[in-house]
Amino acid sequence: EPDISGAVAEVNGRYPEQGLASNEISKELVYIINGRGKIITRDEEKEFNQGDVVFIDRGELFAWEGNFTMFMTTTPTFDSKQHKIIS
Repeated sequence: EPDISGAVAEVNGRYPEQGLASNEISKELVYIINGRGKIITRDEEKEFNQGDVVFIDRGELFAWEGNFTMFMTTTPTFDSKQHKIIS
C-alpha cells in the first residue's frame, strides 16, 4: 500500500538521546511487541508495556525511553526528510 509504511524498531535507552522527535507529515500507530518503557511529550510521560498501542499525531513532539521492541506504522508513508529532532 503506497500510503502506509511499517517497521520494527528496538529501543534500549532513550530516543532521541536528547531533545524530542517529530514527524511533520505522518501519523504513527505503534504496537509494543515486548518490553516496557514510556513515551515522553512536552506535556506528560506515559508508561507502556508489551501489548499496548501508542498513537502519535503528526507534528507531536515525543521521545521514547525504555527497553522494548515495537512495530510502527505510519500514514502517509514515512520519509526520513519529514522526521526532525528538536533540541
